[in-house]
Amino acid sequence: MKPLHWLVIAGICFSCQGPREVEYKKTMADPAFSKAEVITVDALRGLDRKTAGTLDRWGGYDHVEPDAIVSTNPAGFWRTGRYKGRWVMVDPDGHIALLHGINGVIQDRGKVQNTPRTNALFDRTFKDVSAWSQYAGDLLARYGFNFFSFNGNKDYDNTEEIYHLGSDPVLSEVIFVSFLHGFDRHFDRAQANVCVNLFDPDYLDYLDEKAERLTRPYVNRPHFIGYYTDNEIQFRWVKDNHPGVYLKDWLSFECRPDQPRALAYAKAYAQQFLRGKYGVEPLPENITPAMEDAFLQDVCDYYYKTASEALRKHDPNHLVLGSRIHGRPQQLPQVVGACAKYCDVVSINLYHVWEPNDDYFIDKFKPWTATCSKPFLISEFYTRDGTRSFAGEPYANAGEGGGWIVKGQKARGAYYQNFTRKLISYDDCVGWQWFQLTDDDYKGYGWNNKGVIAPDYTPYGGCLKQMARLHRNIYSILDYYYP
Repeated sequence: MKPLHWLVIAGICFSCQGPREVEYKKTMADPAFSKAEVITVDALRGLDRKTAGTLDRWGGYDHVEPDAIVSTNPAGFWRTGRYKGRWVMVDPDGHIALLHGINGVIQDRGKVQNTPRTNALFDRTFKDVSAWSQYAGDLLARYGFNFFSFNGNKDYDNTEEIYHLGSDPVLSEVIFVSFLHGFDRHFDRAQANVCVNLFDPDYLDYLDEKAERLTRPYVNRPHFIGYYTDNEIQFRWVKDNHPGVYLKDWLSFECRPDQPRALAYAKAYAQQFLRGKYGVEPLPENITPAMEDAFLQDVCDYYYKTASEALRKHDPNHLVLGSRIHGRPQQLPQVVGACAKYCDVVSINLYHVWEPNDDYFIDKFKPWTATCSKPFLISEFYTRDGTRSFAGEPYANAGEGGGWIVKGQKARGAYYQNFTRKLISYDDCVGWQWFQLTDDDYKGYGWNNKGVIAPDYTPYGGCLKQMARLHRNIYSILDYYYP
């Protein structure tokens, strides 16, 4: 079968015109819905849909090669490049591509939720993990997604569990390696920021061993894209409601024998920073705001430098995709700039805005990454249907998580088209990931409509068909914004 079946196999040659206005609210606690305009594929007047049927096996733009390949990754693997001066991915066949995938692709039984009812639904639907794998892989390919990943602050290798890896069409993969979050030395997170672990004497050896072990299965696989180094490291928190990377905090650590030794090493690092860089004694009264900013920059540089070097040492063929920056760190040039400096792509989990906006991606991120010139990837976003119920049970937990609330599955699909269409308009965005595959019952808190399939594995056609329509026209939209 030719690569054309990326979307034709789904029977997605339909008009599927979505709404032009969507009712939304930020949380379930908000008293009323507001209305927002969405610009969908059908609203782009003059769009030349010439790219339908021209996708290669990777979901790339067949017969179109990039103007320049920027990454040092060798031919035959995923790389970064430019097309008409715009950042793009370069697939293993050398064609331009935009990544459009789903995060949280995993069978539930015994893996993430592991609640009695999710296990029962899995057992009722699939005879084994292989049956689930074929179902999940076929669904992703049918609706035009070209990559996937698991999600979480843990290591997980599900490469052999997804159908279509290495077949035609190809589903490519990204994995989490959870470097810093995985180096658990059992200290109280209310006492110190996780970044203090960076300066534990065992950290670099741990980093090297872990990188060698986790990259081993992937180093020669062309359908593998690269690595997220961690998930949502909070270098500093909103309103500082938890400990952050601050000189004043690190200098105050009490280094007693009953305390984790990482605190003593982090304190010594902060002391040496002040003495070595500024020639001042490490006392609270000597610390200025400029020193705090410089210290944050130093710690961020150390994290991203050591993480990327460990991965590239053991796998020079694939990309380092950053740490899925989320929350306040998105507002910190030290974090975004350090990620851009040492990683191939800056990954961002974007939730607090209705759609990508110029304030972030032009006024801030571009200047912050200008010295290293790196593209970005939206590694997580979603909306939920606030009216959803399952088996007669309302989605009482629909307020858990960061995704906005809308009314209905078609509205979710229209939101997706509007959000990703705006991403395509930015010249340094190379793709995105929706979160997640299946509605969850996370920790048994209640059903939550994050997924594109229901808890009983029934696809949300109203949402998925809208997503597929965007995928079918993805490179037409690229040419629309970059003629």
